[in-house]
Amino acid sequence: NSYASLLTRIMSTTSMKRNLISKVVKYLEGMINRTSESDVRCGCWALLSESIARFPALLRSDFVEEQLGKTQSLLLSEPKTFARVMDTLKNGRTHLDKNLAAKACSHLTRELS
Repeated sequence: NSYASLLTRIMSTTSMKRNLISKVVKYLEGMINRTSESDVRCGCWALLSESIARFPALLRSDFVEEQLGKTQSLLLSEPKTFARVMDTLKNGRTHLDKNLAAKACSHLTRELS
């Protein structure tokens, strides 16, 4: 996604601090929950994934739990978005609660079976 590439370049050439990226993450989470347009949602997940790659601790467990319930519909109707959700989880895996990480793995295993 070109937006994700642009954000990555901006983060690498400027000194975007954690505080600023935290605001970006909160905004993107809100957009993901509010929008019904699949292209916008996919773009938001792409940007969120890159932000979490830079600062994994910004991935909130409650947001992950909320989104797990939507993976089946994403898998069927929005495969690019589903891939970005998986990428985001991978980027933030080190800072997820172990119970939530196990729950996410078992949930996704069931969804993909």
